[in-house]
Amino acid sequence: MDKTLIPVGIDVSKLSLEARVFLPERSAGLFTRVANRDEGLTQLQHWFLHQGYTRVHACLEATSTYSDLVAHFLYEQGHHVSLVNPARVAAFRTSEGIRTKTDRHDALVLARFCAQKRPDLWCPTPAPIQQLQVLLAHLDDVLNMRQQERNRLENLRLDATTRQSIHEHIQWLHTQIQQTLQRAGALLEQTSTLAEPCAHLDSIPGIAQLTAMRLYSVYFDQQRFNRAPKLVAQAGLCAAQEISGTSVHRRASISKVGNAQIRKWLYMPALSVMRSDVDFLRWVGELKARGKSNKVIIVAIMRKLLHIVHGVLKSNQDYDPCKAFPSHYAKEELPAA
Repeated sequence: MDKTLIPVGIDVSKLSLEARVFLPERSAGLFTRVANRDEGLTQLQHWFLHQGYTRVHACLEATSTYSDLVAHFLYEQGHHVSLVNPARVAAFRTSEGIRTKTDRHDALVLARFCAQKRPDLWCPTPAPIQQLQVLLAHLDDVLNMRQQERNRLENLRLDATTRQSIHEHIQWLHTQIQQTLQRAGALLEQTSTLAEPCAHLDSIPGIAQLTAMRLYSVYFDQQRFNRAPKLVAQAGLCAAQEISGTSVHRRASISKVGNAQIRKWLYMPALSVMRSDVDFLRWVGELKARGKSNKVIIVAIMRKLLHIVHGVLKSNQDYDPCKAFPSHYAKEELPAA
């Protein structure tokens, strides 16, 4: 990362972009406002060049699809781009004592955040991964809608016509779910860069094809997730302790600061392996012997599964129980040796 580049904060909304250049000698900095469409982005690039900046470090909040156009445009123009978590920016605003919140001030906060923190650089998601993410997001939406309709059927006051309408909608949603799963499966078959890693993840006990696709859609970037603890932190499964002096000494728990969906995806696989897989059963017995509760054991299994996911993706090989549980097999091989 080039830390000499001029930091620029860009506040993104549906219709407009508020850009602000951070200059230490000028508290207000340089400011411009353009439309959040192609001609506005061209004006923004001309404005950068007019100010004498051929390359900048632009910092944006991750605002769903509204930030996609400007992020891709700046990346293609050779600028450094960072998409940051809005929670980090909100905490930074509080730490700086900034009380005013307008689009122009938001851009200034982003510019100051970029100047002080120099956040990690963003790069576009590969097209196959993005297509997979869109399919899986649509699948989750349809699954949620089907569950909502099933919950409505519990209303005993519904008349026969309304109940029949809900049943028909549930059947239509079921068809959409099957079609979306087929499209995701076809995408895997047609794209070797997706099929191979998902097949390796599918070899892990408790993880089927759908969970493999979901996990890979998050952990596809091997540079970002180059260590297993980063996978665990992204899922919010890392330990969080609160100890201060003699008065504060709370029991450690998982942080839950991360992607809650990953914890949801791993819950059923964790229950499955703790009941059916030989190695996990043996490990669960060891944890119970140490006095661990079932809830703690389930969380430990979810963490273990993420460590295995990291090992499988990094080695580009199928699951190997000897590597996942080396102590089990080392003890068995000692007498023979």
